[in-house]
Amino acid sequence: MKKIKVLYILPSINKSNGVNKFIFNYLNAMDMDKFQIEIFTPFSRTNDFAKVYEKLGVKVHFGFDLKDKGKFVQIYKKIKNFFIKHHDYDVVHCNVSNLGYLYLKLAKKYGIKCRILHSHATKGSENRLKNIRNKFFSTLAKKYATNYAACSNAAGKYLFGNKKFELIYNAMDEKKFEKDINFRNEFFSKFGIKNGTKTIGVVGRICEQKNLMVLPYFANQLLVNGNDNFVFIIVGTGNQENKLKSLVSDFKFENKFIFVGEVSDASKYYSCFDCLIMPSLFEGLPLVAIEAQMARLPVILSDNITIETKISENCFFLNNNNYNLWAELIVKVWDCENILITNDYSIESKVIDLEKYYEELIYE
Repeated sequence: MKKIKVLYILPSINKSNGVNKFIFNYLNAMDMDKFQIEIFTPFSRTNDFAKVYEKLGVKVHFGFDLKDKGKFVQIYKKIKNFFIKHHDYDVVHCNVSNLGYLYLKLAKKYGIKCRILHSHATKGSENRLKNIRNKFFSTLAKKYATNYAACSNAAGKYLFGNKKFELIYNAMDEKKFEKDINFRNEFFSKFGIKNGTKTIGVVGRICEQKNLMVLPYFANQLLVNGNDNFVFIIVGTGNQENKLKSLVSDFKFENKFIFVGEVSDASKYYSCFDCLIMPSLFEGLPLVAIEAQMARLPVILSDNITIETKISENCFFLNNNNYNLWAELIVKVWDCENILITNDYSIESKVIDLEKYYEELIYE
């Protein structure tokens, strides 16, 4: 049987990008005897992940780079030239909503019959004007898609309303998240963390959407409540990093915050955490929260995040504005044990579902 040829459109293949990690988890488990996979993405800050994909037999096409940002005509021409040269795909699976209409319109123009638009968020942007712009472009993208997909019901309802969409969970390999005591001990030694110190983990971009400016206020409330033996560990970078560091300095909390920076594999840092928190303003279905539960960590999330993120008994939702509730719950979950999770996010079963989905689209 001829291989099904699929092109994934990704916003980035940077190692910290959640959509990229979602796709990689599936491709790492997919039957490459049945599928030929390629990726189209803007130029990455680093080509490291392109090499990882190459080892899986996945070809990565870099369509344009950062200097093209905002130059609509140049971007359009480069995407068009790509589809002129590459249009023998059975499926285009577009994981970009704002520029998605360009990809899907050109894919249709050059004869690609199956075009999937995949929703990964419950809001277009944290910026009001950008949110309006992205909603407009997303509406155009829907026009050129033949099928819809989403990482959660909330993300699907946001973009597609009452239209039918395929639910594709952000699945992963549970074995990857087994606790590594040696790594934890090395990390504690490197940063001078004393044994017994409670660690509060944060993983992701330091940007407005993630709402990390509340962290020093959480820390302050912990101290007010009489809890001094803790440290926040922040894994990631972003455009608000300096602003957050300045706020930490204003509070004189330098000894309470560790900024790890961007890392190639955030999953091993879960071994260093006693809990993970995510006070985001909005998310689709955050991969980090699923990963942390896979790692058997208690998780505290903003109530802006869909309830579908809850796959364990120790996943909690709070209003971002109540610093005291966050401080109290952080202390309560530090010593949670026997965390049970559902198997809805097992990559072994979900990759089979995705393969069947593609086969049904092509052969039926």
